[in-house]
Amino acid sequence: MVIQLAFLWASFDMAGGPGARPESPAAALARQLGDAKIWTDPRRLKELREALQEVPRLRPAGLLPVLARHIHYRPPMFSLSEGDRVYYAFHALKSYGLKAVEPLLNELKADPIPKGTEGIYREIFLEDGERKSRTAVHCLEEIYAEGGFGREMARARIELQLRTEEGEARKRLERAIQLLNVKR
Repeated sequence: MVIQLAFLWASFDMAGGPGARPESPAAALARQLGDAKIWTDPRRLKELREALQEVPRLRPAGLLPVLARHIHYRPPMFSLSEGDRVYYAFHALKSYGLKAVEPLLNELKADPIPKGTEGIYREIFLEDGERKSRTAVHCLEEIYAEGGFGREMARARIELQLRTEEGEARKRLERAIQLLNVKR
């Protein structure tokens, strides 16, 4: 029986053909959430929610940058009673613990305005970037809260990163520290 299962396992590839193994559930989840359309199509909201609920259980490798990029994602229509669960990727990212710190710092350093953006769109991206920064800082604080000193440890980690940064990335990290100083 075991030999038969091993033979069957080895006889299929990712597309279902002969030769390789089928895609693992974690890899399928990473591929699903890596698709930009799942984050932008309101008709796929239920699929997105269900996929994000699986992240803490499977924790697919390679998904951290995707979750960090979408940490501030909110569906077009959301219930205010959901509280901070409105940010769906927040809890999935937080489930990775300290592994999520580096991708969150990278998002804090990143320019929120795409190159070539002008006019009113710049303001929209700036506002969106501010929301992303607040959410990323809160996630860092929550990750470090496991040890009991969330805010202090998050501040220390951002300050450590500040030592190596210059220019706009440095200014964005300094803004993140200011966000930590705001009382909640």
